[in-house]
Amino acid sequence: MLTISAWGAGDSYREANWMFRFLINKTNVGVAYKGHEEQEEVLKNSGLNWTAVRPVGLTNSQASKPTRVSIGGSKKLKMGISRKDVARFMLETLDDKACFQAAPSISND
Repeated sequence: MLTISAWGAGDSYREANWMFRFLINKTNVGVAYKGHEEQEEVLKNSGLNWTAVRPVGLTNSQASKPTRVSIGGSKKLKMGISRKDVARFMLETLDDKACFQAAPSISND
């Protein structure tokens, strides 16, 4: 099972900068993040092989760039990634056992 979540959901909340955490806590964005966290809990308890991809802010750039991957805060991310690169990462990750039962956060490098 492969799904999109969001950077700042679950344990990636601590990776987000203060402004992003403010948006999650003080605006309607928090409602969507609650949904992402519930989705990730369902996955964790499903017994399936799952990956929840957490992209940072999405852009419409058509130029493909390398992807920076952080699992459990292992790397500092930049603030944007193209939708095209998110889709590419998801296709490449579909059968990657290293990402099973994980929620990698991604940005462009």
